[in-house]
Amino acid sequence: MAEHFIGVDVGTGSARAGVFDAVGTMLASAKADIRLWREAGDMVEQSSNDIWRAVCTRVREAVAAAGVSPSDMQPGMSGYSMRNPPPSSRERGRIVNG
Repeated sequence: MAEHFIGVDVGTGSARAGVFDAVGTMLASAKADIRLWREAGDMVEQSSNDIWRAVCTRVREAVAAAGVSPSDMQPGMSGYSMRNPPPSSRERGRIVNG
């Protein structure tokens, strides 16, 4: 059985999903815009339901486009916000990338 991984990135304006092989090569990706509501000043809101729906749909699309079986997907989860990186990404008070 081949090993494949799903990467998901949710930004302010879109949700993206990619399927990667065990060495990190992207096999396929899919993207969906996320509806934004803008209010006075710099206030922007999003719907959690819209985000979740976009992520689920785009993951299915990317897996199908990659031509791999969903059973080849490896479990795992990692995520963080650029505004609030996890403690493990901090080194002596500065953010460490990669």
